[in-house]
Amino acid sequence: MGIVMQRRAFIRSSVLAGVGLGLVSPVRMSRAERNDRLQIGVIGCNGMGWTNTASLLKMNDVDVVAICDVDRAVIERRLNDYRVLRDNRPGVCGDYRELLERADIDAVIIGTPDHWHCRQMVDAVNAGKHVYVEKPVANSIEECRIMLEAAAASGKVVQTGQWQRSGPHYRRARDIVRSGVLGDIRLDKTARAFSSYRRVPQPPPGQICSRMNG
Repeated sequence: MGIVMQRRAFIRSSVLAGVGLGLVSPVRMSRAERNDRLQIGVIGCNGMGWTNTASLLKMNDVDVVAICDVDRAVIERRLNDYRVLRDNRPGVCGDYRELLERADIDAVIIGTPDHWHCRQMVDAVNAGKHVYVEKPVANSIEECRIMLEAAAASGKVVQTGQWQRSGPHYRRARDIVRSGVLGDIRLDKTARAFSSYRRVPQPPPGQICSRMNG
């Protein structure tokens, strides 16, 4: 529920938050912001780009109208995934600039490799699109400053893919650390508890024993 609500806040609620924080200038309201259907384009949809899109599509007032990826096989896979969720068929392209030229797109999700984030986000707001850009925002402080300036100048909403940090369990952990109940923390270790990569196939135990005995 929290993830879905944060996606809903992307255009509607986060407009107010963004203006309040000084991250964006007063926003020019588009069709989607007047409670109509939100039409999005996806730039880079092989990993988190599609994960974010799938979360948005849990809301009935959101449609994907364009998909962009340099890998045609990825595009075909996502078209199949989307066909299960909606009736419309999104347009496809391999060059994100072609996607940004479409006047029917209200917002874009950027899920490309990190070094593309700055340029694509700046190009997107300059094209009049709101942006959800996956983490990390950029590869340098300089790129981040360029992105902030572009967002402020455009008046568009820009949200970063750090929604996990708003989860109740993360907030609870933060509050415990800040409360001082754990004392003076001198060392912190972090472990990854899951992997998005496929496991390397392993031979059956019998074959391992045969090799050892041989």
